[in-house]
Amino acid sequence: ALPLMVHAALKQAVYVRDILLSHSEEAVNSLKTGQFSQAFADVTDTIITLAGTVGGYGGRYGRMAGAHAVHNGLTFIEETHHVLHGQKVAYGILVQLAAENRMSEVEELLELYQTLGLPKNMRDLGITTQLDEAALTVANHAARKDETFCLIGDYDKEKIIDAIQIIETFQPQKISTHEGK
Repeated sequence: ALPLMVHAALKQAVYVRDILLSHSEEAVNSLKTGQFSQAFADVTDTIITLAGTVGGYGGRYGRMAGAHAVHNGLTFIEETHHVLHGQKVAYGILVQLAAENRMSEVEELLELYQTLGLPKNMRDLGITTQLDEAALTVANHAARKDETFCLIGDYDKEKIIDAIQIIETFQPQKISTHEGK
């Protein structure tokens, strides 16, 4: 059984997720227009303060998982050196969810990613050639025993490559561009 504080971290992570899913679009629009909004304040506080408590409460279970291992693997690909940490982690979240076979959540996030301009695939990260080689580079690093993908289960490089390929070829059923909003 996990310690009480890890359970607190998991509950906090759900709270953080819910805030980000419900307020990010308005927060980004507020940033673009230069108009303050409560959504912007809430998202900023969530990212800076609340997200940090997940790692604080959860220890190694709350600090990183597959998404950060994918980020770390992406840093070995020169084409991604200009990409921000959060954008690489956003892509890593998709890969982690695919590895966990949580495709309904991938589909939900892809709609939000489309709206916010977050990377949905390797091309969006600037990787335009040799996608198979890039996937192998990421997976080789992410599957290492000293990396954080192992904190969520037994994921070898083949499983991580499979998850990357799922994300690279996934065709969501309900992506919209939120036109007219």
